[in-house]
Amino acid sequence: MLFNSWEFLILFLPLVFALYWMAKNRVVQNWILVLSSWYFYGYWDWRFLGLLLFSSFLDYSIGRELGKTSVAWKRKLLLALSFSGNIGVLIYFKYFGFFLDNLEIVLQKLGFAHALPNLSIILPLGISFYTFQTFSYTLDIYKNRLAPEKSLLSFLCFVSFFPQLVAGPIEKAKTMLPQFNRSRVFNYADAVQGARLILWGLFLKVFISLKLAKPVDLVYGNLDEAGGPLLILVQFFFYAQLYCDFAGYSYIALGLGKFMGFQLSYNFKYPLLSNNLQKFWSSWHITLNQWFRDYLVVPLMLKYRSQGASLLIIQLNLLLIGVWHGANWTFIACFGLISIYYLIKCGDHESRRPFKKLGGTVVSILTFQLFIAAHMVFFRSKNIGHALDYFKSILDPNNLTPLKLGSYPLILLPLLLLVGLVLIEFFSHKRFNYPLEQIQKIGPVRYVFYFVMFYAIVANIDAMQPFIYFDF
Repeated sequence: MLFNSWEFLILFLPLVFALYWMAKNRVVQNWILVLSSWYFYGYWDWRFLGLLLFSSFLDYSIGRELGKTSVAWKRKLLLALSFSGNIGVLIYFKYFGFFLDNLEIVLQKLGFAHALPNLSIILPLGISFYTFQTFSYTLDIYKNRLAPEKSLLSFLCFVSFFPQLVAGPIEKAKTMLPQFNRSRVFNYADAVQGARLILWGLFLKVFISLKLAKPVDLVYGNLDEAGGPLLILVQFFFYAQLYCDFAGYSYIALGLGKFMGFQLSYNFKYPLLSNNLQKFWSSWHITLNQWFRDYLVVPLMLKYRSQGASLLIIQLNLLLIGVWHGANWTFIACFGLISIYYLIKCGDHESRRPFKKLGGTVVSILTFQLFIAAHMVFFRSKNIGHALDYFKSILDPNNLTPLKLGSYPLILLPLLLLVGLVLIEFFSHKRFNYPLEQIQKIGPVRYVFYFVMFYAIVANIDAMQPFIYFDF
């Protein structure tokens, strides 16, 4: 089920909201959350609900056993069981087909003509997110940073909570589990804030992302018909499309959480204004980057303290983040470019100093954002060859025709939306967690903005597209 669908907005959400707050007992509320979350997940394909339950019961049981023993080898064995169960399932469904495809290519080049079996493995929705969330729970218990959860019901809520189940944010047990164990009462202010978050998220996804996707899809499907300047502009459109798509989901998830009395983590903090990698990674898909930082980078850096080891750890981190995004060489190439950029910039201390002049700040933002948009060519392309063709078309001196494909009507609205989005972020980033946070301060005029956004959503929701990160 999609957040940007009528069945979710006018059937599922109102029904769950009403039943949830009619139940005054926390346990009953948790049961409503679990059952509705299972229905929400199973609505896509009920067969994969078993994988969600497998991860839930596996880590709940292992967590309880870890709390009962201090024997080192038993604890390591239990951790290994959690790792093999969660990451093993993830590797099979997400990467095994990719491995077989590449193995078949190698075997054919070596002269073996027999094709390997085509398993046609379907990627379960959200598996990259909930397996990381459950495994980190076990890791925290193993490291004695968290006590095992006693309530199976609360743990099932933690794993399957429908607002963030299929595309994050990836929550930590120490901040999320206590919220399922406390009493919750309806708070009007939180509900209003949640409604604003949902409205802003839907506007980003259903309207802005959709309008940006049209020229992106057309140009990526007709590279020979697009001039170099149009290719550059369209790549910025894709960058903004991806941002609006994923940030839109994250804001909706935050809003739904507030509807139910929960505080989820912000996954985006104005990344379009970043002028270096450190700022970008602290503002784009924040919870994933924090997961790798806390469970990979920091432990390894504490163990291996040399400068050379630190560089290798960062490179490993970027590689694994790339692989996390999907079983395709394009994602490895995408984060490989970031890795190269980091190696070039890691010794450039000047790049880490704040610019004193506005001009310097603007230039640094533009140049860094150009790099981010460029590396996302690999993110959008279907294969490495397609991405290289895109770059060749941009760099071709004979392809400098300003605009092709009858593109003035094609790019006008997306360009206005892109500029408007950047301006909104610029005027909001210093004071607000998201642009609509304090819109009530402008008085009744805010209802004009609400109406315009609501109309744009309703007018375009029938042309909805699945969220891009559902594929990860």
